Amino acid sequence: MNKGENNLLTTEEIRALPKVELHMHLDCCLSFDVVSKLRPSITKDTFKNEFIAPGKCKNLADFLKVIDTSIQLMQTENSLRLVTEDLFNQLQQDNIIYAEIRFAPLLHLEQGLSPENVVSIVEESMSEAVKETGVEARLILCTLRHFTEEQSMTTAKPVEDFPSKKIPGTGTHRPIA
Repeated sequence: MNKGENNLLTTEEIRALPKVELHMHLDCCLSFDVVSKLRPSITKDTFKNEFIAPGKCKNLADFLKVIDTSIQLMQTENSLRLVTEDLFNQLQQDNIIYAEIRFAPLLHLEQGLSPENVVSIVEESMSEAVKETGVEARLILCTLRHFTEEQSMTTAKPVEDFPSKKIPGTGTHRPIA
């Protein structure tokens, strides 16, 4: 790789390097392309304001407020499949060779999907995308700190139920405030 005038790699050189992504949130990675498929009337300015956190956040809550908009779009089988496929296209473009993708299945039940449906849809979409892109990945199912013990156990159950080794475990996150 050629280093530039100030000994830094160019964007293209960085993109070409193989990389690993160990803490990626499915609901934080929606591109304009996938959002425009799910909300055809969206403009780039609206996308930037509603789906991209400010460049300088005052606190974590300032950063997290954009996640709700993404989660609202991720309530159907079609939307979950599109978002997962889109994420893998982004990973492939950035030459990510392995990713651990986190998401909270219980946040995607507003239009009638069950937690098992949600996990199955994302896991199947991920498995297909792994074959298509060559990007290896695993899912981490997240529970949130404000969830009840029962909700947390519901989140953890698919780790035991799925025969796939693509779901190695669960994680906990702070509540979105």
